[in-house]
Amino acid sequence: MPEIFATNLFAQKNKVAKPKTPKLTIEQKATRNADTLKARLGLSDIQYAKVIPINVEFFKAKEATMKSMKTDTIAANASVYKEQIKTAYQTRKKAINAILTTAQKDAWKAWRKLHVKNSKGNKFLLSMNWYNTTNNFVIDPFKKLYHRLVAEQLKDIEIKKLKQYKTHYKLYIDKTNCDMMNVVSVIDKFVMDGIVKFGLIEDDNVTIYKSFSAECEILESKKIKGKKVVFGEPRIEIIIEEIN
Repeated sequence: MPEIFATNLFAQKNKVAKPKTPKLTIEQKATRNADTLKARLGLSDIQYAKVIPINVEFFKAKEATMKSMKTDTIAANASVYKEQIKTAYQTRKKAINAILTTAQKDAWKAWRKLHVKNSKGNKFLLSMNWYNTTNNFVIDPFKKLYHRLVAEQLKDIEIKKLKQYKTHYKLYIDKTNCDMMNVVSVIDKFVMDGIVKFGLIEDDNVTIYKSFSAECEILESKKIKGKKVVFGEPRIEIIIEEIN
């Protein structure tokens, strides 16, 4: 009994070390970033193939600078290294912008502004809570993005300027704690400004924009292997109907 007890105590002290997560290579980082851009901006296969080598050059330059910064003992050189990293970011941004469409550029700009505000990368709704607490510098790219989306939706439709109109919004969402009008009011603002700019309506004041309604459908979602899976596409559908 004493021998067994002593053996058990000794075994508890020998804890198994957790394996370290392998560090990503430059090529893996470049591909992962390209995958994110493809998902967020809808890159074509040709665009995707062009982004990867741009990313590779960026990560090479960044890692070389970071390595030099860690070994340099002269504090005054820190600003030089920061400027080098900033230049690498700007070079990458310019190169990627050169292969994007105008709508993709607006979307990427909006995403970068959003990332500054929401550094954890969590998704959140464009709502009145966001709109009222966000700087115009961040909001403006989203407005431009919606204007582009409106123009793309209407470009193949024969346009007749509406004298008076009403709208109906249907929000498809997977969040049960969502305030519907909190979301729809911001989308309405962005979309109607885009429609005025496009020329479908003269203005969105009360003499022309006469009626507004909204409804919401909750999309089914389940946790599968620890991840939330939504059945259906979260979106908002807008019906614009001429009166008389």
